[in-house]
Amino acid sequence: MNDKVHQINIETLTPVHIGNGVFLLKESDFVSGKEDEKDYNYIVDVRKVLDLIGLEHLNDWMAVIERHTQDTTNFIRQYKKDVQQIEFAKRKILSLSSVNPDETLKECLHDGRGLPYIPGSSIKGAIRTAIVANMVAKSNLSNLAKKVVYGKEISADWVEKDFFGKNVRDDLFRFLQIGDAYFPQGCEISMRMENLNIKEKSIKLRDKSKSQLVEAIDSNKRSCFQLKLSNQLYQWAKQHYNGFKALPASMDSCQDLFKMLNSHTKKLVENEIGYWEKKSKTYGDAEDYINTMTDLWEKIKACREGEECILRIGHGSGWTFITGAWAKKLDNFADIVDKARPNNENYKGYDFPKSRRLDEKSGVLGFVKLSYIN
Repeated sequence: MNDKVHQINIETLTPVHIGNGVFLLKESDFVSGKEDEKDYNYIVDVRKVLDLIGLEHLNDWMAVIERHTQDTTNFIRQYKKDVQQIEFAKRKILSLSSVNPDETLKECLHDGRGLPYIPGSSIKGAIRTAIVANMVAKSNLSNLAKKVVYGKEISADWVEKDFFGKNVRDDLFRFLQIGDAYFPQGCEISMRMENLNIKEKSIKLRDKSKSQLVEAIDSNKRSCFQLKLSNQLYQWAKQHYNGFKALPASMDSCQDLFKMLNSHTKKLVENEIGYWEKKSKTYGDAEDYINTMTDLWEKIKACREGEECILRIGHGSGWTFITGAWAKKLDNFADIVDKARPNNENYKGYDFPKSRRLDEKSGVLGFVKLSYIN
């Protein structure tokens, strides 16, 4: 049962956001400032603020926040002159975008030590999606189509149960174990996400109407995590218990897994580039995004086969990468879109999906490079 535990290096090729569900409010939860001519957002530590102003002035601080009569930094300086924002902050985030009053910042996940990290569950989820897409391509699509749409609901659950097992006990992904990847404190940035959005009455794709400040682990940051494919345990379990499906070929070894993952991402990126090259003949503003995806395609192509691969994970990845886009192969894809897109009757003439999330410089979120250490 001594399956090898592999050490996997992970590098963020683009910023990565794994959310914790918290939206931080300016002046209440974070403040903005400068250090060494760089802009930062400082996450407020309430205990440190109260140590500076005194508990008796808590209501005064709350009134400043609610009435917008003063910003938090200047309010604190009434009680400690020339206090620096880092003195009442839990941590600071390099800011790549301006911050508006009353704006929120979508916080990324940190552990109890304050370290940003990518959970093993997020990496494992992206791998599971890629394996599903790979298996769909070799399956009877008409049978799968019936399982995805059920009444008014759509779900991939029945498809995955066909592939991996009918319940948690039988699920083949029990035999793939992935650890968390922890990154050093201070590698976070905040950036403004916008949309490329196809609209009926405009040839301009850039859409700032739903812009959002997001905290992310910056690009070019490195960490590592553990990966274990328990093939021997699987063989033992299959002999002793009924119900286990055949293990996908891509789970035979770490090398096989990396080959499949890189091929999966390469195909999605190629399709994305081709789609927007066609759209750019009609719509403006797509060229920078195409260049961004082309640069990523070159990095995917340059990966050493079986030793390196590129995945996309986390917030801002979009429907195509989150799902693997395998549903597009199904005959009833129109029914899937009808249930997946709210108020779809208003968008019958549009492709699905019709928008992409990107930052102010046409950068994207979520691409990571995994390197297998022999």
